[in-house]
Amino acid sequence: MTLRKLSPLFMVAIFALSVVVFAATSATIGFDTSYDPDQPAYPIAGSGVISEDTCYFGESETEGPGDIVTMLMTDANGLITDIDTFCLDAATGAGMNWTDWWSYSGATDYPQLGPITYSLYDTSPGDPCYNDENSVACANYLASGAVRCIAEDYFQPASLPAGARFPVCNPNGAACNLVIPEGSVVGEAPFGAQAYYSPGNASPGVVLNPGTYVVIGQDSTETYYKVVLACSFLWVRKDTMQPSYLPPQNGAPLPTRIVS
Repeated sequence: MTLRKLSPLFMVAIFALSVVVFAATSATIGFDTSYDPDQPAYPIAGSGVISEDTCYFGESETEGPGDIVTMLMTDANGLITDIDTFCLDAATGAGMNWTDWWSYSGATDYPQLGPITYSLYDTSPGDPCYNDENSVACANYLASGAVRCIAEDYFQPASLPAGARFPVCNPNGAACNLVIPEGSVVGEAPFGAQAYYSPGNASPGVVLNPGTYVVIGQDSTETYYKVVLACSFLWVRKDTMQPSYLPPQNGAPLPTRIVS
């Protein structure tokens, strides 16, 4: 399969075609220290929520149709300390959960420096965070960019020294700092494509619309392409993509190589 090298002229057009339908569109995060002054409860007010599952709205006794979300908690050194997967009420958008330091299975220590970053992701039933919220697989899934971040806020525990804020995600369409490697190419998914957060691991509910996408590499088995979607990197099967025949720029032919 031949793909054409990406030119700056086409980058805006390619991003514009990279569309996927998400569930919860945005949220705000609150902090309730009456439970614990260091490890607060965090009530959520979400908008654009849909009904994905019947579940609990946090660690409460309230259950019903809800939109799955996952909160990642990170200290100011970037140390993950807790991950919670729960629901926002499909009717009201409300949900709540509780901070629990060192519940993350990959944690090496308690938080060392504040503030704690609270990053809320719009996850889905059946993904790694739904199956095991505090697992390393869940943390890797969130870090892969395969799932959209819808809110981020900070809380300074009284028992921790205060440092600089440690931003983790890109909520609500903030400026994207994604770097496209030189030599990246473009390809077309004429029928759309299932997205994968890593080769062989599908991102539930994330499907690329038909369109043109930036391709920055392929996996070691040459089965998957790594592509740009919005402000993140995802994987798609190579057999779902075709060459995108863009005209040469300034009369020069375009290279036809994939950058690994």
